[in-house]
Amino acid sequence: SGELHDSEFVLYDPNHELCRTMLELGRKMKAALGSGMTLKAERNRRKALEGADFVFLSINVGGFKAHLQDIEIPRAYGILQSVGDTVGPGGVFRTLRFIPAVIDLCREMEQVCPKALLISYTNPMTSLIQAVSNYTKIRAVGMCHDYQKTVKDVEELLNDRFDFSYAGLNHCVWLLDIKKKGRSVYPALFSYIKKNRIPRHMLVKFDVLKNFGYMPAAGEKHVAEFFPYYLRKEVDYKKKWKLELRQDALKAMMKEREAEYRQIIRQVKGTEELKDIEVPSREEGIKVIECLLTGRSGVFNINMPNRGAIPNMPPDAVLETPVKVSASGFKTQCGEKIPENVYWNTLSHSIKLKMAVEAAVEGSRAKAFRALISDPACVDLSAAEKMLDRMIKLQPAFLGKLK
Repeated sequence: SGELHDSEFVLYDPNHELCRTMLELGRKMKAALGSGMTLKAERNRRKALEGADFVFLSINVGGFKAHLQDIEIPRAYGILQSVGDTVGPGGVFRTLRFIPAVIDLCREMEQVCPKALLISYTNPMTSLIQAVSNYTKIRAVGMCHDYQKTVKDVEELLNDRFDFSYAGLNHCVWLLDIKKKGRSVYPALFSYIKKNRIPRHMLVKFDVLKNFGYMPAAGEKHVAEFFPYYLRKEVDYKKKWKLELRQDALKAMMKEREAEYRQIIRQVKGTEELKDIEVPSREEGIKVIECLLTGRSGVFNINMPNRGAIPNMPPDAVLETPVKVSASGFKTQCGEKIPENVYWNTLSHSIKLKMAVEAAVEGSRAKAFRALISDPACVDLSAAEKMLDRMIKLQPAFLGKLK
């Protein structure tokens, strides 16, 4: 970023060894790009936050081990999950685990950088922004690139560019309309269903479109968890919907991360060249900062409190919508109601996640249980009770405060 070349970027991680490694990588990238940015790493989080204008949040409380438990324990009670980080039991447990850590961070921000904007790349996106907005004085937005992938898929399928209107929850945001020169192209998508020409990588999304009249814009694995009948044991989810359980994928991801880390070590040592460092990632937080600091404006996919923009959703519900960002701040560009066909799904998941946030903040086991049994994946009250007890025993450092 040309506008940010003279900024200071401070890294912090509880594992300082990893933090130093990334600092060394950053310095090599800086030299290769000719950037004037100052890079630092701090052992003390409070010192790292002092005077910050923007704070990026990218954390994994409990690591892969805890996430694997989010998947494996519900599976022992017959509940299958393809991701387990947003909705379903995994989403609830992850909310309970992450919220205290994020609130703690924001309390420190209130003291040393109260005007800073928190930009979160962390899931559960909806829950985290809900917690920060409702329980702290810190401004926060969540940014996710899942929506952009669906847009790309639709445009490649129809071989054109379109205007998209959308609103909903992170990982199940609804394409309210897709237009070309003012005309909806939804009929063209329905024709793929009629002709049985549905792309293999969009089977779930097209089936939701067929059943509810609107297409969700997120990855197939995420969407399936909002409608858990795609993940029933009696359904061959691999063959019929091309879905994979997160339990299997996580183990592969852990190996991939290990390989990535070894590559970073080689790059830091200079035994391997840096690659593609001039290619921007799909994360758009830097572009948002540029718009806030300059005279430019842009529209981005952002999760933030509704505040009346979507009239049939609660004002404090955290929604994912197109948002115009400029020096004046953030302004939601979609003012349409969530259609009745899918309103029930959006509202119920929103309320359930809010309840999980309250449970995490208050340390309320009763609210945690209610959030769990409010999810459509949980159909057995006794199993849900046992599931919650097992998770508290397995993760006492994170869930032991639930009373």
